Amino acid sequence: MKLYYNKELYPKAAVFKAAYNYTDNYYIYIDLNDRNYIVDITAKEMGCNSQIKELFDNEMLVQTTRIHILQQTKNIRKLILARAFASTVIDSVSDSDANDDELEPHDEINIDNILTDWFENNE
Repeated sequence: MKLYYNKELYPKAAVFKAAYNYTDNYYIYIDLNDRNYIVDITAKEMGCNSQIKELFDNEMLVQTTRIHILQQTKNIRKLILARAFASTVIDSVSDSDANDDELEPHDEINIDNILTDWFENNE
C-alpha cells in the first residue's frame, strides 16, 4: 500500500517518526517526488491490521503536531532549562573579592561528600 503526504503540510521528521512506530509489524519504504512523501507499507505477516492507512494517517497527524509544538515552545524550554541550571552552576563572588588572577579555592574536594547521597547529609 502506498500513501502520499504533501511535503508542504508534513515535515520530513514526522514521516520518519510515524514510520518508525510501525516497523515492528510492517516493512516501510519512504521515498519522495516533487510534491509528496511516498510511504510504501507492507505487512510482515498475514492478518496485520487492515486499517493501517487510517492508523498511519493518525500517527502522521500526531507527529506533525508534536513537531509544531516543539518548535513553538523551543524558547520557553531553553529559558526554563537555563533557569534550572543557573542556580547550581553560577558561583557568586563579591565585587571586592573578584580578582580573576587570584581566586581562592573553595572547600577542598572531598570524595566522600561527592559519593554520599544528598539526602543523607541534608535531612
